[in-house]
Amino acid sequence: MKRKYLTTALDQKIFFMGNLHSVQHETISQTLFLPLLDALQKAKYERVCTALSDLDWLKTGVTRVLTSEPSGRAFLQMHENDQGDFLKPSHYFETLKSKRRLNLCQEVAESVMRAVNIDLIKNDPFSHTDSLNNYDIYAGDGHYIEHATHDPAIEGTKYACGTLFGLNLRTHTLFPLVNADRSDDRKREHDMRGLKRIGGQRLRCGAQKGRKVIWVWDRAGIDIKQWLQWKNHDGVYFISRAKENMDLSSKGDLPYDVDDPINAGVIAYHLVHVADQVIRCVVYKCPETGREFSYLTSLTTIEPGVVAALYKARWDIEKVFDETKIKLGESKSWASSDTAKAMHSVFVCLTHNLLLRFENQIINDKKVVNGPENTRREKRLHNLKRKAAKSGSTISKLLERISLRCTQRTVKLIRWIKSHLRSKCSIDDDLEALKQWYALG
Repeated sequence: MKRKYLTTALDQKIFFMGNLHSVQHETISQTLFLPLLDALQKAKYERVCTALSDLDWLKTGVTRVLTSEPSGRAFLQMHENDQGDFLKPSHYFETLKSKRRLNLCQEVAESVMRAVNIDLIKNDPFSHTDSLNNYDIYAGDGHYIEHATHDPAIEGTKYACGTLFGLNLRTHTLFPLVNADRSDDRKREHDMRGLKRIGGQRLRCGAQKGRKVIWVWDRAGIDIKQWLQWKNHDGVYFISRAKENMDLSSKGDLPYDVDDPINAGVIAYHLVHVADQVIRCVVYKCPETGREFSYLTSLTTIEPGVVAALYKARWDIEKVFDETKIKLGESKSWASSDTAKAMHSVFVCLTHNLLLRFENQIINDKKVVNGPENTRREKRLHNLKRKAAKSGSTISKLLERISLRCTQRTVKLIRWIKSHLRSKCSIDDDLEALKQWYALG
Protein backbone atom coordinates (compact mmCIF):
# COMPACT_ATOMS: atom_id res chain seq x y z
CA MET A 1 0.00 0.00 0.00
CA LYS A 2 1.36 3.45 -0.88
CA ARG A 3 1.83 5.88 2.00
CA LYS A 4 -0.26 8.66 0.45
CA TYR A 5 -3.45 6.55 0.77
CA LEU A 6 -2.99 6.18 4.52
CA THR A 7 -5.37 8.91 5.53
CA THR A 8 -6.23 8.42 9.21
CA ALA A 9 -4.00 8.74 12.23
CA LEU A 10 -4.52 5.07 13.07
CA ASP A 11 -3.59 3.95 9.53
CA GLN A 12 -0.52 6.15 9.67
CA LYS A 13 0.59 4.81 13.03
CA ILE A 14 0.17 1.19 11.96
CA PHE A 15 2.24 1.85 8.83
CA PHE A 16 4.80 3.95 10.67
CA MET A 17 5.27 1.44 13.49
CA GLY A 18 5.47 -1.35 10.94
CA ASN A 19 8.34 0.46 9.27
CA LEU A 20 9.91 1.04 12.65
CA HIS A 21 10.14 -2.71 13.21
CA SER A 22 11.27 -3.42 9.66
CA VAL A 23 14.79 -2.32 10.58
CA GLN A 24 16.88 -3.40 13.50
CA HIS A 25 16.17 -0.10 15.26
CA GLU A 26 14.22 3.04 14.43
CA THR A 27 15.69 5.75 12.22
CA ILE A 28 16.35 9.35 13.21
CA SER A 29 13.24 10.49 11.33
CA GLN A 30 11.02 7.95 13.06
CA THR A 31 12.37 8.88 16.48
CA LEU A 32 11.96 12.60 15.86
CA PHE A 33 8.45 12.43 14.37
CA LEU A 34 6.90 9.73 16.56
CA PRO A 35 5.23 12.26 18.93
CA LEU A 36 3.30 13.65 15.95
CA LEU A 37 1.60 10.28 15.49
CA ASP A 38 0.61 10.05 19.13
CA ALA A 39 -0.82 13.59 19.03
CA LEU A 40 -2.71 12.99 15.75
CA GLN A 41 -4.63 10.05 17.21
CA LYS A 42 -6.28 12.43 19.70
CA ALA A 43 -6.67 15.41 17.35
CA LYS A 44 -10.23 16.56 16.70
CA TYR A 45 -9.16 18.64 13.67
CA GLU A 46 -7.68 15.68 11.76
CA ARG A 47 -9.30 15.06 8.39
CA VAL A 48 -8.82 12.69 5.44
CA CYS A 49 -6.68 14.15 2.66
CA THR A 50 -5.34 11.81 -0.01
CA ALA A 51 -3.19 14.48 -1.68
CA LEU A 52 -1.21 15.35 1.47
CA SER A 53 -2.15 13.56 4.67
CA ASP A 54 -2.12 15.47 7.93
CA LEU A 55 0.88 13.50 9.18
CA ASP A 56 2.89 14.20 6.02
CA TRP A 57 1.86 17.86 6.18
CA LEU A 58 3.03 18.16 9.79
CA LYS A 59 6.31 16.45 8.95
CA THR A 60 6.71 18.81 6.00
CA GLY A 61 6.29 21.84 8.27
CA VAL A 62 8.89 20.61 10.76
CA THR A 63 11.25 19.62 7.94
CA ARG A 64 10.97 23.09 6.45
CA VAL A 65 12.08 24.61 9.77
CA LEU A 66 15.00 22.16 9.88
CA THR A 67 16.20 22.67 6.31
CA SER A 68 16.68 26.48 6.40
CA GLU A 69 15.82 26.95 2.72
CA PRO A 70 15.42 30.65 1.80
CA SER A 71 11.94 30.33 0.28
CA GLY A 72 9.00 27.96 0.08
CA ARG A 73 9.70 27.08 -3.55
CA ALA A 74 13.36 26.41 -2.76
CA PHE A 75 12.27 24.07 0.02
CA LEU A 76 9.80 22.23 -2.20
CA GLN A 77 12.40 21.82 -4.94
CA MET A 78 14.78 20.19 -2.46
CA HIS A 79 12.15 18.23 -0.56
CA GLU A 80 10.46 15.01 -1.56
CA ASN A 81 8.13 12.77 0.39
CA ASP A 82 8.72 9.19 1.50
CA GLN A 83 7.74 7.89 -1.94
CA GLY A 84 10.22 10.14 -3.76
CA ASP A 85 7.46 12.46 -5.03
CA PHE A 86 7.79 16.23 -4.95
CA LEU A 87 5.03 18.29 -3.36
CA LYS A 88 3.06 20.49 -5.76
CA PRO A 89 3.68 24.17 -4.92
CA SER A 90 0.07 25.16 -5.55
CA HIS A 91 -1.29 22.57 -3.12
CA TYR A 92 1.37 23.20 -0.46
CA PHE A 93 0.86 26.97 -0.46
CA GLU A 94 -2.90 26.48 -0.21
CA THR A 95 -2.42 24.44 2.97
CA LEU A 96 -0.67 27.45 4.53
CA LYS A 97 -3.96 29.36 4.20
CA SER A 98 -6.10 26.61 5.72
CA LYS A 99 -7.74 27.52 9.04
CA ARG A 100 -8.38 23.82 9.64
CA ARG A 101 -4.69 22.96 9.21
CA LEU A 102 -3.76 25.84 11.54
CA ASN A 103 -6.12 24.50 14.19
CA LEU A 104 -4.67 21.03 13.72
CA CYS A 105 -1.11 22.33 13.94
CA GLN A 106 -1.90 24.20 17.16
CA GLU A 107 -3.68 21.18 18.61
CA VAL A 108 -0.81 18.79 17.81
CA ALA A 109 1.84 21.27 19.00
CA GLU A 110 0.08 21.67 22.35
CA SER A 111 -0.25 17.91 22.73
CA VAL A 112 3.45 17.38 21.93
CA MET A 113 4.41 20.16 24.35
CA ARG A 114 2.45 18.55 27.18
CA ALA A 115 4.17 15.23 26.54
CA VAL A 116 7.62 16.86 26.45
CA ASN A 117 6.83 18.72 29.68
CA ILE A 118 6.14 15.40 31.37
CA ASP A 119 9.42 13.95 30.08
CA LEU A 120 11.57 16.94 31.03
CA ILE A 121 10.09 18.04 34.36
CA LYS A 122 12.75 15.87 36.03
CA ASN A 123 15.34 18.40 34.79
CA ASP A 124 13.54 21.31 36.46
CA PRO A 125 16.18 23.58 38.09
CA PHE A 126 13.51 25.10 40.37
CA SER A 127 12.29 21.80 41.85
CA HIS A 128 14.43 22.25 45.00
CA THR A 129 13.12 25.76 45.71
CA ASP A 130 10.19 25.15 48.05
CA SER A 131 8.69 28.63 47.72
CA LEU A 132 8.11 28.00 43.98
CA ASN A 133 6.37 24.64 44.39
CA ASN A 134 2.90 26.05 43.65
CA TYR A 135 3.94 28.12 40.63
CA ASP A 136 4.20 27.53 36.90
CA ILE A 137 7.08 29.68 35.62
CA TYR A 138 7.41 31.24 32.17
CA ALA A 139 9.70 33.69 30.42
CA GLY A 140 8.08 35.78 27.71
CA ASP A 141 9.26 38.10 24.96
CA GLY A 142 8.38 39.46 21.55
CA HIS A 143 10.40 38.14 18.62
CA TYR A 144 10.51 39.67 15.13
CA ILE A 145 11.63 38.24 11.80
CA GLU A 146 11.82 39.61 8.26
CA HIS A 147 8.56 40.15 6.37
CA ALA A 148 7.39 37.67 3.75
CA THR A 149 8.35 38.36 0.15
CA HIS A 150 4.76 39.16 -0.89
CA ASP A 151 3.71 41.08 2.23
CA PRO A 152 1.90 44.33 1.37
CA ALA A 153 3.84 47.55 1.95
CA ILE A 154 2.61 50.23 4.36
CA GLU A 155 3.46 53.69 3.01
CA GLY A 156 6.08 52.08 0.79
CA THR A 157 7.69 50.03 3.56
CA LYS A 158 7.37 46.35 4.49
CA TYR A 159 7.62 45.78 8.21
CA ALA A 160 8.91 42.85 10.23
CA CYS A 161 6.55 40.15 11.49
CA GLY A 162 6.36 39.63 15.24
CA THR A 163 5.06 37.09 17.73
CA LEU A 164 4.92 37.04 21.51
CA PHE A 165 6.37 33.73 22.73
CA GLY A 166 6.45 31.96 26.05
CA LEU A 167 9.14 29.61 27.35
CA ASN A 168 8.37 27.18 30.17
CA LEU A 169 11.33 27.79 32.48
CA ARG A 170 10.84 24.45 34.23
CA THR A 171 11.08 22.35 31.04
CA HIS A 172 12.22 24.77 28.26
CA THR A 173 9.29 24.04 25.95
CA LEU A 174 8.40 26.96 23.67
CA PHE A 175 4.96 28.14 22.55
CA PRO A 176 3.41 31.17 20.76
CA LEU A 177 1.16 33.44 22.80
CA VAL A 178 -0.12 35.71 20.04
CA ASN A 179 1.01 37.19 16.73
CA ALA A 180 1.65 40.92 16.79
CA ASP A 181 -1.22 43.10 15.64
CA ARG A 182 -0.17 45.53 12.93
CA SER A 183 -2.15 48.31 11.26
CA ASP A 184 -1.51 51.37 9.12
CA ASP A 185 -0.81 53.49 12.20
CA ARG A 186 0.93 50.77 14.20
CA LYS A 187 4.09 49.42 12.60
CA ARG A 188 5.14 47.36 15.62
CA GLU A 189 2.87 46.32 18.49
CA HIS A 190 4.13 46.94 22.00
CA ASP A 191 4.50 43.77 24.07
CA MET A 192 2.12 44.95 26.79
CA ARG A 193 -0.60 45.75 24.26
CA GLY A 194 -0.37 42.19 22.97
CA LEU A 195 -0.52 40.80 26.51
CA LYS A 196 -3.62 42.84 27.29
CA ARG A 197 -5.26 41.55 24.10
CA ILE A 198 -4.95 37.93 25.21
CA GLY A 199 -5.77 38.58 28.89
CA GLY A 200 -4.97 36.98 32.21
CA GLN A 201 -6.71 33.66 31.60
CA ARG A 202 -4.59 32.99 28.50
CA LEU A 203 -1.51 33.87 30.53
CA ARG A 204 -2.42 31.10 32.96
CA CYS A 205 -1.60 28.63 30.14
CA GLY A 206 -4.09 26.08 31.38
CA ALA A 207 -2.83 26.05 34.99
CA GLN A 208 -5.13 24.16 37.33
CA LYS A 209 -7.38 26.09 39.71
CA GLY A 210 -5.45 27.15 42.79
CA ARG A 211 -2.09 27.04 41.04
CA LYS A 212 -0.26 30.35 40.46
CA VAL A 213 1.67 31.53 37.42
CA ILE A 214 4.82 33.64 37.15
CA TRP A 215 5.79 35.53 33.99
CA VAL A 216 9.29 36.98 33.67
CA TRP A 217 9.36 39.69 31.00
CA ASP A 218 11.83 42.36 29.96
CA ARG A 219 11.06 46.06 30.43
CA ALA A 220 8.60 46.06 27.51
CA GLY A 221 6.26 44.11 29.80
CA ILE A 222 5.95 46.67 32.58
CA ASP A 223 2.47 47.92 33.46
CA ILE A 224 2.17 47.93 37.25
CA LYS A 225 -1.58 48.60 37.37
CA GLN A 226 -2.24 45.73 34.93
CA TRP A 227 0.12 43.45 36.87
CA LEU A 228 -1.86 43.96 40.05
CA GLN A 229 -5.16 43.29 38.26
CA TRP A 230 -3.85 40.01 36.85
CA LYS A 231 -2.51 39.08 40.28
CA ASN A 232 -5.86 39.69 42.00
CA HIS A 233 -8.15 38.28 39.29
CA ASP A 234 -6.14 35.52 37.64
CA GLY A 235 -3.31 34.48 39.96
CA VAL A 236 -0.75 35.70 37.40
CA TYR A 237 2.41 37.39 38.73
CA PHE A 238 5.11 39.36 36.90
CA ILE A 239 8.81 40.06 37.29
CA SER A 240 10.69 42.63 35.22
CA ARG A 241 13.72 44.86 35.36
CA ALA A 242 13.02 48.47 36.26
CA LYS A 243 13.35 51.09 33.53
CA GLU A 244 16.25 53.51 33.85
CA ASN A 245 14.03 56.60 34.09
CA MET A 246 11.93 55.24 36.98
CA ASP A 247 12.01 56.91 40.37
CA LEU A 248 12.56 53.99 42.73
CA SER A 249 12.68 55.90 46.00
CA SER A 250 12.04 53.49 48.84
CA LYS A 251 8.68 53.69 50.58
CA GLY A 252 9.71 51.21 53.24
CA ASP A 253 12.07 48.29 53.64
CA LEU A 254 10.77 44.72 53.55
CA PRO A 255 12.12 41.95 55.80
CA TYR A 256 14.12 39.07 54.35
CA ASP A 257 16.68 36.58 55.67
CA VAL A 258 20.06 38.04 54.80
CA ASP A 259 21.76 34.86 56.06
CA ASP A 260 19.83 32.55 53.75
CA PRO A 261 22.18 31.52 50.87
CA ILE A 262 19.26 31.83 48.45
CA ASN A 263 19.43 35.62 48.96
CA ALA A 264 23.12 35.94 48.10
CA GLY A 265 23.71 39.14 46.14
CA VAL A 266 20.56 40.92 47.36
CA ILE A 267 21.49 44.34 48.77
CA ALA A 268 17.99 45.83 49.22
CA TYR A 269 14.36 44.73 49.29
CA HIS A 270 11.73 47.42 49.62
CA LEU A 271 8.46 48.95 48.44
CA VAL A 272 8.53 51.59 45.71
CA HIS A 273 5.89 53.88 44.23
CA VAL A 274 5.56 53.50 40.44
CA ALA A 275 2.77 54.92 38.26
CA ASP A 276 0.58 55.62 41.31
CA GLN A 277 0.97 51.99 42.43
CA VAL A 278 3.03 50.43 45.21
CA ILE A 279 5.15 47.48 44.09
CA ARG A 280 8.03 45.42 45.47
CA CYS A 281 11.58 46.05 44.31
CA VAL A 282 14.63 43.79 44.65
CA VAL A 283 18.08 45.37 44.28
CA TYR A 284 20.68 42.78 43.31
CA LYS A 285 24.43 43.12 42.83
CA CYS A 286 25.89 40.85 40.18
CA PRO A 287 28.82 38.93 41.72
CA GLU A 288 30.58 38.73 38.34
CA THR A 289 30.46 42.37 37.20
CA GLY A 290 29.61 44.28 40.36
CA ARG A 291 26.67 45.98 38.58
CA GLU A 292 23.45 46.62 40.47
CA PHE A 293 20.05 45.70 39.02
CA SER A 294 16.57 46.61 40.24
CA TYR A 295 13.77 44.12 39.67
CA LEU A 296 10.07 44.92 40.07
CA THR A 297 7.62 42.18 40.98
CA SER A 298 4.02 41.61 42.03
CA LEU A 299 5.14 38.50 43.97
CA THR A 300 4.79 38.85 47.73
CA THR A 301 5.87 35.52 49.22
CA ILE A 302 8.97 34.63 47.17
CA GLU A 303 12.48 35.31 48.52
CA PRO A 304 14.14 38.32 46.85
CA GLY A 305 17.10 36.16 45.82
CA VAL A 306 14.72 33.85 43.95
CA VAL A 307 13.21 36.86 42.16
CA ALA A 308 16.70 37.87 40.99
CA ALA A 309 17.47 34.30 39.87
CA LEU A 310 14.22 34.09 37.92
CA TYR A 311 15.08 37.22 35.99
CA LYS A 312 18.50 35.79 35.18
CA ALA A 313 16.72 32.69 33.85
CA ARG A 314 14.72 34.96 31.51
CA TRP A 315 17.83 35.08 29.32
CA ASP A 316 17.03 31.49 28.30
CA ILE A 317 14.29 32.68 25.94
CA GLU A 318 16.81 34.92 24.17
CA LYS A 319 19.08 31.90 23.68
CA VAL A 320 16.15 29.92 22.26
CA PHE A 321 15.46 32.76 19.80
CA ASP A 322 19.12 32.50 18.80
CA GLU A 323 18.54 28.79 18.17
CA THR A 324 15.46 29.33 15.99
CA LYS A 325 16.70 32.38 14.07
CA ILE A 326 20.40 31.64 13.63
CA LYS A 327 20.87 27.88 13.94
CA LEU A 328 17.59 26.88 12.31
CA GLY A 329 17.57 29.85 9.95
CA GLU A 330 13.97 30.91 10.64
CA SER A 331 14.58 34.61 10.03
CA LYS A 332 11.89 35.31 7.41
CA SER A 333 8.13 34.90 7.39
CA TRP A 334 6.84 32.04 5.22
CA ALA A 335 3.80 33.72 3.68
CA SER A 336 1.58 36.80 3.77
CA SER A 337 -1.70 35.63 5.28
CA ASP A 338 -2.32 35.92 9.02
CA THR A 339 -3.09 32.19 9.05
CA ALA A 340 0.28 31.32 7.50
CA LYS A 341 2.15 33.63 9.89
CA ALA A 342 0.47 32.03 12.89
CA MET A 343 1.20 28.58 11.44
CA HIS A 344 4.87 29.47 11.00
CA SER A 345 5.16 30.45 14.68
CA VAL A 346 3.56 27.17 15.74
CA PHE A 347 5.86 25.10 13.54
CA VAL A 348 8.94 26.85 14.94
CA CYS A 349 7.80 25.99 18.47
CA LEU A 350 6.84 22.43 17.52
CA THR A 351 10.28 21.87 15.96
CA HIS A 352 12.06 23.27 19.01
CA ASN A 353 10.08 20.99 21.32
CA LEU A 354 10.67 17.92 19.14
CA LEU A 355 14.42 18.67 19.16
CA LEU A 356 14.30 19.14 22.93
CA ARG A 357 12.67 15.73 23.35
CA PHE A 358 15.02 14.11 20.83
CA GLU A 359 18.14 15.42 22.57
CA ASN A 360 16.85 14.30 25.96
CA GLN A 361 16.11 10.86 24.52
CA ILE A 362 19.57 10.26 23.06
CA ILE A 363 21.15 11.45 26.31
CA ASN A 364 19.07 9.20 28.55
CA ASP A 365 18.43 6.19 26.29
CA LYS A 366 21.53 6.19 24.08
CA LYS A 367 23.99 7.77 26.57
CA VAL A 368 25.24 10.18 23.91
CA VAL A 369 26.38 13.30 25.75
CA ASN A 370 28.11 16.44 24.51
CA GLY A 371 30.93 16.22 27.05
CA PRO A 372 32.94 19.26 25.87
CA GLU A 373 29.86 21.50 25.99
CA ASN A 374 29.05 20.32 29.52
CA THR A 375 32.64 21.01 30.51
CA ARG A 376 32.40 24.56 29.11
CA ARG A 377 29.32 25.28 31.22
CA GLU A 378 31.03 23.89 34.32
CA LYS A 379 34.08 26.04 33.62
CA ARG A 380 31.93 29.17 33.25
CA LEU A 381 30.26 28.40 36.58
CA HIS A 382 33.65 27.83 38.22
CA ASN A 383 34.88 31.22 36.97
CA LEU A 384 31.67 32.88 38.18
CA LYS A 385 32.07 31.40 41.66
CA ARG A 386 35.73 32.43 41.72
CA LYS A 387 34.87 36.03 40.83
CA ALA A 388 32.10 36.06 43.42
CA ALA A 389 34.45 34.83 46.13
CA LYS A 390 37.01 37.44 45.16
CA SER A 391 34.42 40.17 45.72
CA GLY A 392 33.30 38.64 49.01
CA SER A 393 30.05 37.24 47.59
CA THR A 394 28.62 33.80 46.87
CA ILE A 395 26.44 32.08 44.26
CA SER A 396 23.16 30.49 45.37
CA LYS A 397 22.50 26.83 44.59
CA LEU A 398 19.56 27.94 42.45
CA LEU A 399 21.82 30.11 40.30
CA GLU A 400 24.25 27.20 40.01
CA ARG A 401 21.52 24.93 38.67
CA ILE A 402 20.38 27.60 36.21
CA SER A 403 23.96 28.17 35.04
CA LEU A 404 24.55 24.46 34.35
CA ARG A 405 21.44 24.09 32.24
CA CYS A 406 21.71 23.67 28.47
CA THR A 407 19.87 26.70 27.06
CA GLN A 408 19.73 25.72 23.37
CA ARG A 409 20.48 22.88 21.00
CA THR A 410 24.03 22.93 19.71
CA VAL A 411 24.94 23.51 16.07
CA LYS A 412 26.56 20.06 15.97
CA LEU A 413 23.32 18.33 16.96
CA ILE A 414 21.19 20.37 14.54
CA ARG A 415 23.58 19.84 11.61
CA TRP A 416 23.74 16.12 12.33
CA ILE A 417 19.95 15.80 12.36
CA LYS A 418 19.66 17.79 9.12
CA SER A 419 22.24 15.68 7.33
CA HIS A 420 20.80 12.34 8.54
CA LEU A 421 17.07 13.12 8.53
CA ARG A 422 16.45 11.03 5.41
CA SER A 423 18.84 8.28 6.40
CA LYS A 424 17.47 4.72 6.29
CA CYS A 425 20.09 3.51 8.75
CA SER A 426 19.21 2.83 12.35
CA ILE A 427 19.66 5.71 14.74
CA ASP A 428 22.32 3.69 16.58
CA ASP A 429 24.45 3.57 13.42
CA ASP A 430 24.00 7.26 12.65
CA LEU A 431 24.79 8.23 16.24
CA GLU A 432 28.38 7.17 15.70
CA ALA A 433 28.91 10.27 13.55
CA LEU A 434 27.44 12.51 16.25
CA LYS A 435 29.70 10.96 18.90
CA GLN A 436 32.71 11.75 16.75
CA TRP A 437 31.62 15.38 16.29
CA TYR A 438 30.99 15.76 20.03
CA ALA A 439 34.44 14.31 20.77
CA LEU A 440 36.11 17.02 18.67
CA GLY A 441 35.09 19.61 21.28
